[in-house]
Order: sequence, then C-alpha cells, then structure tokens
Amino acid sequence: MSHKVKKFVGARSTAAGTTSIDMTTWTPIALATTTYDTVGNIHSPGTPTKLTAPFTGLYYVVGQNRWPDATGGVHMRIGLRVDGTTFHAVMSKTANDTNNQYMNIGMPIYLTAGQYVELCGYHLSVTAINAAHNTEAHLTLALLAVDH
Repeated sequence: MSHKVKKFVGARSTAAGTTSIDMTTWTPIALATTTYDTVGNIHSPGTPTKLTAPFTGLYYVVGQNRWPDATGGVHMRIGLRVDGTTFHAVMSKTANDTNNQYMNIGMPIYLTAGQYVELCGYHLSVTAINAAHNTEAHLTLALLAVDH
C-alpha cells in the first residue's frame, strides 16, 4: 500500500571536480558536495557515487552531466544505474559542436530501502574524457510515495 509523503525526503549532490571516464566503460560520476540531504544519510562521503534510498517507495531521480568542451562528434551517454547493475534510463547523443555538452536525465524509479542510484557516464571517444565538471554534474533523489 502506497502512502503520500508528509514531509519532503530527498537529497541533491554535486561533483567537486572531474571523473575520468574511459572509452566504452560505464563509469559512476563521483559526487562530493551535498546541497541538501533531508534525512542525513542519503549521500555519504564514504560512498561518493551513490544516493541511497532511506525508505521503500517511488522516487524521482534526476541527473545531469556536462561533458568537456571540444567533444564535438563524440557519441556520449549518461544513465541512471541502480545497485551497480541495472540501468533504468539511458540518454545518448552525438556532440554537434565543441561547447556546453550538457546531458540531463530523469525518471521515477521504485527503490527498496538501502538500494542506491548512481549517475554514470559512457562515451565512444578514442581516449579517456573527464566528466563531471564541478557543480555542473549532479544527482537528485526525491521520494514521491512511500510503501508501508
């Protein structure tokens, strides 16, 4: 049985630097700064790539990454991955210029308490690309409805 959330439960964390992503390797983006965490344990510095569901329920998850300039013509992807294995959403694009390669993704995901979500990057460049340019990469988790 699902119940409405009576108090906002959620967290938003941003990157503080860059994450090196090798070609054709899904790589979680490291998050360093917590903008807010209403429960206090959704984002932990000990697990810098993860936002962990504190309760079982339906969450809205949003991620953003800014790829570096000079990635024109490179095929890039971001994805929302649960528990390190299951992708619930993937967004792809081929960069058509060399500036401001922003990618955003969001969707509702049902999580049980203790499951975690990561924002991952992937590309088809010939060399590693640094992703997660400071606060321009972020991951947000917001509880929509809780199960009892």
